[in-house]
Amino acid sequence: MNKLMKSPWTAWIGAILSFLFGVVDFLKHLARPALTYYLMGVSTWITIVAWQTMQQVSETTPLTTVQAYTLFDKIITIMVYLTVSCVSWWFADRRTAKFLMRLEDGNAKQ
Repeated sequence: MNKLMKSPWTAWIGAILSFLFGVVDFLKHLARPALTYYLMGVSTWITIVAWQTMQQVSETTPLTTVQAYTLFDKIITIMVYLTVSCVSWWFADRRTAKFLMRLEDGNAKQ
């Protein structure tokens, strides 16, 4: 990169490459929070749609208590699964990777 930036003929290529590296780095760091917010938004949307569907169905044909409980149980299970997946991937992935790196490196504390 230094050779690209020092030459007057190739400095513009170096500037473009530096900008593109910055964009890629930004997108890389945005991936985990974006997935977390996306999954939380989708789970909220699923809950709202299920609630509206249950209200519409209950006006025409009432749901039994067992059907309503099963519907909300599935929604809550999905939301908890998504939340646990996101949070554990967000936090535990880094800790596990660091731990495994230390084990392979022979740098583990004894």
